Amino acid sequence: MSRRISRTFFPTALLVLACAAGCAGGSGDSTGGASRRADLCRLHELELASAARRDRYEQLRDEHRALVKEHERIKAELESQHRELTRAERLLGEAEQRVAAVESGSLVREWEARALELERKLCEAELLRAAAESSAADLQARLRDTTLSEEQARRRAAELVAENQALEGELTRDARVALEEGALATAALGGKRVLYLGGRVSLVPHYRRLVERYGGEFLHHDGGLEESLDGVTRALGTVDVVFCPVDCISHAACLLAKKACRNLAKRFVPLRSAGLSSLVWAIVSGEEAVPPGSDGAAACARGAA
Repeated sequence: MSRRISRTFFPTALLVLACAAGCAGGSGDSTGGASRRADLCRLHELELASAARRDRYEQLRDEHRALVKEHERIKAELESQHRELTRAERLLGEAEQRVAAVESGSLVREWEARALELERKLCEAELLRAAAESSAADLQARLRDTTLSEEQARRRAAELVAENQALEGELTRDARVALEEGALATAALGGKRVLYLGGRVSLVPHYRRLVERYGGEFLHHDGGLEESLDGVTRALGTVDVVFCPVDCISHAACLLAKKACRNLAKRFVPLRSAGLSSLVWAIVSGEEAVPPGSDGAAACARGAA
């Protein structure tokens, strides 16, 4: 926890000092100071979002460790059951030898009864062994899935780190321009009309503010949740670029938008996620926020081919 606090303390301290400096500028520069404070607050919010992503990675790593511990526990149970099965087989062998040695009298009946009991226990042990083998196979499959999930988490974490570093660099440059010139450059979109397809409903106002802050005009379509997909085709005739988060939209809506953009010669930009950082990355870099080899990009490409 101390390491996570230290990551955000220094930028937060800079934010407090900068806000204090803006207040000390006096009423003569009130408009510029308000703009700088707003930009610095935005910078702080994005830094908090970056810290939340790092916390999510730590959570995924803790879950993986818990699965490994569960694997060790089940493995110990299987070994215990195997020892019990071996003991039961040894007892059965001893009983068969003693029954063969006794040929008459009550001892024969007694040993026969004991042999039947041992056979019953052996059948139970066989059932336990079969169940244990099935559990072992399931555990191995889960372990393989866990290994794959961990690798995917590592790759995604690396992508997020690279994206966050680029985003922090861009935000730092934007904040410096805002402090030196009194306003944030809005030439990234240059008045283009932007259609955001799908995404999270709770983030739509934030999408709008980001697009407008970078000089664009924002339109939104929920991707078919409540609005008709026909509205996507109609909206495409009035926009310049379409942003589509592949993790928060139906496959059919994504393919429809991609095909329509190709037919209308509109720019189609798939986003890796519906988060704000993916949208900012796509705007400021002018590149797709989905790596060409990722699952989302490949799925859209296959459907549109």
